[in-house]
Amino acid sequence: MYHPSAFKVVPYGRVSLERLLPFPGEVLVEPGQRVEPMDVVGRAHIPSRIRILHVAQRLSIAADDLQKYLLKGLGERVEEGEVIAEAGRWPFRRLYRAPAEGRIVNEAHGRLLLEVSPSTYELRAYLKGVVTQVVSRRGVAIETSGAIMEGAWAMGGDAFGVLKMLDEAPEGRLVPEAIDMGYHGAIVVVGSWATKEGLGKAEEIGVQGVILGSLPSSLVGFVSSLSFPVMIMEGFGEVPISRPLFSLFQQHAGREACMTSGLPHGVRLLRPQVIVPFLRAEEAPRGESPALKEGTLVRLVREPYLGKVGYVASPLLQKRRVEWGVEVEGVEVELEEGERVFVPLANLELLEGSGL
Repeated sequence: MYHPSAFKVVPYGRVSLERLLPFPGEVLVEPGQRVEPMDVVGRAHIPSRIRILHVAQRLSIAADDLQKYLLKGLGERVEEGEVIAEAGRWPFRRLYRAPAEGRIVNEAHGRLLLEVSPSTYELRAYLKGVVTQVVSRRGVAIETSGAIMEGAWAMGGDAFGVLKMLDEAPEGRLVPEAIDMGYHGAIVVVGSWATKEGLGKAEEIGVQGVILGSLPSSLVGFVSSLSFPVMIMEGFGEVPISRPLFSLFQQHAGREACMTSGLPHGVRLLRPQVIVPFLRAEEAPRGESPALKEGTLVRLVREPYLGKVGYVASPLLQKRRVEWGVEVEGVEVELEEGERVFVPLANLELLEGSGL
């Protein structure tokens, strides 16, 4: 069984995923039942509530100018997905769509207050597998096998869709001219990082999610206003996805995948994940699971070697005192550049297996 603290990247393993309702409700499946990704496994009533919409920030306009760009006024009702504000002209037009059905009740400081109508929330499996546990009135645990890749950070909830590579090179960036309607409904894998305009174009197109190598920290606030989840695999900045991990994504391009944020109301994890289920046993890669042995391919996930790839030079665990004054267990790793360094176990991701 895969455990988040054991491996960070597993080309093939078992995983148990917990799907939870945001409010107590009704669970619609039973232990032992097989489910498909879009099966509804739970349902809950969501009461009326207020949501703050950061419209000016999303449209890159001055807060005081918001009124000029609104297509809906105070007191008006809006449908989910309806355009309520617009800025710019084609091909650089920027739209803001209502995230839910409701009524606009206030506008101030570049933001709108939306009174969201009561609704019924349907919890979907987002994974092909078997229900192994039912949590009364809250959700289920689903077990499956497949590839598991943990990210460094995510925001925006969970998503399900077909994996599509934006570019065949890890250095590719998500910019407006790089993405078109061919990515509608997909989880888009971007080798490097994204611009604000590129993310905005992805929302217009209607992607299900975006996986990046990294993200400029200045865009975190902007990402929080997007209608789809964003995950970074390496960290903040402008760091490309390591080549072995990028290669693993390429191997699974065209397959259905699940993105989980690791946040409440989704999957309870230490870190966000991408899971690519294998539909049949013969799809499983041949070979052994990753093991910490000499020659094992690893990726380093902390500074000063963030994103670098190397091989375990000595499998013997050593205890060393690191710069912040504590003793930690680790191994020696020979980087691709030839440098040999000591790396704490917590800073390693094992990439061996499945031909990586």
